[in-house]
Amino acid sequence: MNQPNYFLIQRRALARFKRLYPFLALIPPPIYNRLSPISWYEPFGEIEQIRAELEEELNCYVMLFKRYGPEPPWEAQLFVYLHVARLTLDKQAILTAVNEGFQRLGIEAHAYQKPLKLRKRPLEHPFAHCDPPDADEYRGLSGLDPEDEIPF
Repeated sequence: MNQPNYFLIQRRALARFKRLYPFLALIPPPIYNRLSPISWYEPFGEIEQIRAELEEELNCYVMLFKRYGPEPPWEAQLFVYLHVARLTLDKQAILTAVNEGFQRLGIEAHAYQKPLKLRKRPLEHPFAHCDPPDADEYRGLSGLDPEDEIPF
């Protein structure tokens, strides 16, 4: 039995999402091909209609993401390369209300600037300049007696 070709699966998914979210076609191919669609949600029916209305009402691009499940690596996430939309308090309240409704479905809407604006440099991972913990300093549960009862 043949093993699945994950590279091919990802390329097909990226092509499919360009049809579902036309603004993704505005991202240059070298950047777009680095992205992972694993957390992206495929809108359909009423959900797609709400997403399209939200895009129009907020005057920005709206992408739907799965709330739960595997998270792609930092450098493969969309927000690392695109500027998020700067929404007024009223528009932010609309987005929050829609996300509260989407919460029970396990999806979340994110807004990106329109016209699409790429970052000059990708966002750095928040831990990019942190040193790993020193193994010699880690004491774990060293202060506990093995005979002690843990209250949980």
